[in-house]
Amino acid sequence: MLLLTLMLQLVSGPIPGMQIFDPLIRTIQVYPDRDLGGVSVVSPAVPLEKQNLILEFDDLRESTENYYAKVIHCNHDWEPSGLRDLEFLPVYNEFNINDFAYSSNTHLPYVHYRFDMPPVKVPGNYVLMVYRNGDESEKVFTRRFMVYGSMATAAPLIRPGQMALDRDLQHINFTVSYASLDAPDPVRAINVVVRQNNRWDNALTGLIPTRTDGYRKQLEYVLLDRNTGFRGGNEFRFFDISSVNFPGFNTGYLDKSSKPFHLFVAKDKPRGTEVYAQYRDINGSYALDNRDAGNPSTTGQYLYVHFVLDYQPASDESIWVTGAWSDWSGQDGYRMKQNGNLLEAMVLLKQGFYNYRYTSVRGGKETSVVEGDYAETENDYEILVYFRDMRLQVDVLAGYSAFRVNPR
Repeated sequence: MLLLTLMLQLVSGPIPGMQIFDPLIRTIQVYPDRDLGGVSVVSPAVPLEKQNLILEFDDLRESTENYYAKVIHCNHDWEPSGLRDLEFLPVYNEFNINDFAYSSNTHLPYVHYRFDMPPVKVPGNYVLMVYRNGDESEKVFTRRFMVYGSMATAAPLIRPGQMALDRDLQHINFTVSYASLDAPDPVRAINVVVRQNNRWDNALTGLIPTRTDGYRKQLEYVLLDRNTGFRGGNEFRFFDISSVNFPGFNTGYLDKSSKPFHLFVAKDKPRGTEVYAQYRDINGSYALDNRDAGNPSTTGQYLYVHFVLDYQPASDESIWVTGAWSDWSGQDGYRMKQNGNLLEAMVLLKQGFYNYRYTSVRGGKETSVVEGDYAETENDYEILVYFRDMRLQVDVLAGYSAFRVNPR
């Protein structure tokens, strides 16, 4: 009991999407195994009956470390639930990460780690905590993942491309069917979360259904208020560094005078007042690739990537460069700094294809002054349906739906 209490003290409060406590840990990915029918995504949700999640990350040390992992069950608000380990895991809750490989012919040596994540018995929110030498106080990083059941379903009310009622917002209207759940008071027992592009920082929570149908066991959510609409944003900017011999789209200058190389992305300008332009992107995500030497896991080069924005921020305005690769983070490492008439940031990234955007914040609120907001923008959405299990006294992820607005 004392050990459980100490663990909960370590992770009290909602656990952030991703925390990295060691600056030498890079390129953390959790995704469904492609060989088992999965698709590489950055923040995955997988069905209970087909759990095939893989963790991969790089350590920018030349020697191996003793890394361990622990799984933490959380409620819908990412507060640790207090559920005992054996109630949601079939085995002891400590796993040695011992599958590793050394980088090959890279300018910056690193060790690449891979871990097949353990299956869980209860659908819900989970956090994987990685730590060093079997000591949980030596935390290295945390990563969220979700496992969902099929007790409830969520479906858009109308065709996604027709959901926008404002020129800058996207309204996600949907129904939740809960016929398989014992929910006499569904409004209190069911919590629904809607995410855009795998982001937690702007997720809609605490949603109240606009109509309930006890006979059909359905809840209807018609979210027409501006406070419940998602900013459409713009198509993501992108660059291709899958080859250091022939840098791809939207790359400017590659400086090879030192190692790691320095890659300057083509200079950007604000788009907030421009007419919307349609093109295909990967909705803020990224894909590791190495066209020079094969397997990007161990041969991918790390480069110092320089972002340059021709923009003069207001006195109370801050600009960050963000994407799924940064977990949409506002950490100082991604903050743009003034250099003459330009804003610049330098980030260490592994070879691949990247989406990114510039996030403008004024008075603590995100603005559209740099990128613009357009209802026509393509975005990915997820609807997560949580149900309070009275037997376990925790929230389970009873249903899940993913779809695309304005698909190309």
